[in-house]
Amino acid sequence: MRGGRPGESGRAELTLSPQATPTVTPAPRASAAPAAAAPPVTVTLHDCLACSGCVTSAETVLLEAQSVGELDAALAAGRRVVVAVSAASVASLAAAAGVAAAAAAGALAVHLRAAGVSIVLDDADATALALEAAAAEACARFAASERGRAALARHGLPGAAEEAVARAASLGIPNLTGPLPVLAGACPGWVCYAEKSQPAALPHASSAASPQAVAGAAVKGWLAAAVGWGEGEAWVASVQPCADKKLEAVRDAVAADGAAPAPAPSSPPGVDCVLTTMEMDAWLRARGAGLGPGAPRSALDSLAGAAAHAPPTVAAPTGTPDGSGGWAEHVFRVAAARLFGVALPPTLSWTAGRNADARTLALPSPVPGAPPLFTVAVAHGFRNIQTAVRRLGGGEQEGSPAYIEMMACPRGCANGGGQVRGEGALAGTRAALAAVAGGAGWVEAAAAPTPALAARAVVAAVVDRSPAAAAGRAGGVAPSVAADW
Repeated sequence: MRGGRPGESGRAELTLSPQATPTVTPAPRASAAPAAAAPPVTVTLHDCLACSGCVTSAETVLLEAQSVGELDAALAAGRRVVVAVSAASVASLAAAAGVAAAAAAGALAVHLRAAGVSIVLDDADATALALEAAAAEACARFAASERGRAALARHGLPGAAEEAVARAASLGIPNLTGPLPVLAGACPGWVCYAEKSQPAALPHASSAASPQAVAGAAVKGWLAAAVGWGEGEAWVASVQPCADKKLEAVRDAVAADGAAPAPAPSSPPGVDCVLTTMEMDAWLRARGAGLGPGAPRSALDSLAGAAAHAPPTVAAPTGTPDGSGGWAEHVFRVAAARLFGVALPPTLSWTAGRNADARTLALPSPVPGAPPLFTVAVAHGFRNIQTAVRRLGGGEQEGSPAYIEMMACPRGCANGGGQVRGEGALAGTRAALAAVAGGAGWVEAAAAPTPALAARAVVAAVVDRSPAAAAGRAGGVAPSVAADW
C-alpha cells in the first residue's frame, strides 16, 4: 500500500491485513506538547474497495484473502467445498494444455474431486438464470419506456408490454421503469469505474445478478439443503477470468440471504473465495495435476443434477467466443421473440463499430422507413465504455440501443486479466469457446432452466442488489453504492 512512516511528509500509515480489520495511524502533528493518544481510525475492506484513493487494485488488496490458500484451508478443515467453474476459465486452461474445453473440464473435475472438493459445478445453470433475469428486465424497461410503447403500439402489439412487465415482476426484479439504455452489470470492472467516476450511469445498470452471484446464492440458499448439508456447511469457490471478480465476492451485496446492503458484512457471502484462472493453473501445477492429453476425465456437476444426487453429466461449460456470456445477443433474441414475435436465425449479422470491441445489432421494422424495433450494442474495453456512457442521454431516441453489454476487458472475458498468458493464448481461448458455443439455442436454453432450480427464489435473492436498486433505496445516487454485479 502507498503510505509511509508516520510523520514522513505528513502522511498516515495504512495497515491492511485480509484477516484483520485494517487500521490507519494518523501522522503526528508538529506541536510542542505531545497529543493524547487517540484510538486508531478503523477502515474496513469495504471502505477501501469503495474508495478511489490509495486502493485501486483488486489484486493487491485481496491477494491473500482471495487465494488458493483459502481453498486449501477449507479443504483441510473438512468443509463441504463447491467449486463453480466459468466457461472462459475452462477455455483458457484448455488452450494452455492444448486440449479441447471438454477435455480440460473433465480433467479439472477429476483433480478437484481428488483434492476433496464435493461438487465441481458448471456455471451454465447460473448463467441461464442470470441471462433470463437480464432479458426480462431489459424487455420490461423497454416496454415501459415512451419509445417502447410507441413501437409496440405501432405494430399492433400493446399486450406485449404488459406481458414483459409481468414476467419481470414474477422474478422479483425491482427496476422495471429504469432509464434506457440498460447497461449490463455483470462486469465489476466497469461498475467500479461508474461508482467512482460516472455515478449518473448507475441508474442505467441492470439489476440482474452475475452468474457468479447466482451460483453462490443457489448453492447456499437451495442446493446445500437439497443435498442434505447443514446450515453453514457449504463453502463456495469460483474460478473466474478476472481478478476484479474478487471484489464482487466481498461486497455486502453478494450475500446468500438476500438481505439489504449494510455498512459492514451482516451475512455470509454467497461466494467465499474467487480464484483467477492463473491461480487455478498454478494450484494444479503445484500438485503435478495436468490437464493435457492422457489426463483422466470426469464431468462437471450441474445444479439440478447435484441436487438429485445424479452422476455428473455436463461435459464442459457452454459460452460465447468472447467468454462474456452473450448478454447482448441473448437480450436481443428474447426481445425479438417476446415483444415482437420474430423468430431469428442461428447466426446474426452485427454492424461493426469503430473497432472490434464495439458493435450493434438491430431488429429492422417491417414498416418501410421506420426506425429499428429493438437495438442492442456491445462495448468492451474502457474506451468504448466511456463512449457509451457519454451517449446515455440519447436513450429515448428511437433506434438507439436499448441494451448495452459493458465489459472492461478488450475482447471480453476471454481476455480477462486473470487468464493464463502465453503466445497465442487469447486465440486458443476463443477457439475453445467457439467450439462449445456453436449451435446453442439461446432462448430455449437460457429462458427455460430446470424448474427444480426454483428460478424465482434464486434470482430474487440477489437481483435487487444492483447499483441502480441500491441508489433507489438511498433516494439518489451516492458516490459509492454497494453493488451486486
